[in-house]
Amino acid sequence: MIVEQSEANKSQISSPQPPTLIPKEDYLAISKERDQLLEDVKGVEVAFSDLHRRYEKLKVNLENYKSNEEILLRSINDNERELQESTKVQIEFKHQTDAILKQANVSQVKYNKLEMKTTRLERELIQKNEENAQLHVMCDELIAKMEQN
Repeated sequence: MIVEQSEANKSQISSPQPPTLIPKEDYLAISKERDQLLEDVKGVEVAFSDLHRRYEKLKVNLENYKSNEEILLRSINDNERELQESTKVQIEFKHQTDAILKQANVSQVKYNKLEMKTTRLERELIQKNEENAQLHVMCDELIAKMEQN
């Protein structure tokens, strides 16, 4: 709409009409004003063109930002999902590890009990062997006495 009006004004202003009853000074002033208005219109057109170019560039940038935002949001959702899955796996590993540790502790307790029993039995065996040796010596002495008598 602004462009159409400026085109209409241009065509009216740019078509010089022969001065009929206008004094020369007024004609020069009007011509100067016309030239200034034409320059202003050109400046506005350039500014509008620049503004439109910037608008289009910003529109493209905005679309890129929206696209990047969607990509980032999808990435965030994927990462959160992976984190949840990793957390579940970690919890499962922790439970398995706890179960294995409990089993190992039970086995260690059983081993310690068996070790203590083995040590006790070894001591008893040594003691029984010593007792047997003493009994053997006594029996030999008795047999020797009996043979002398």
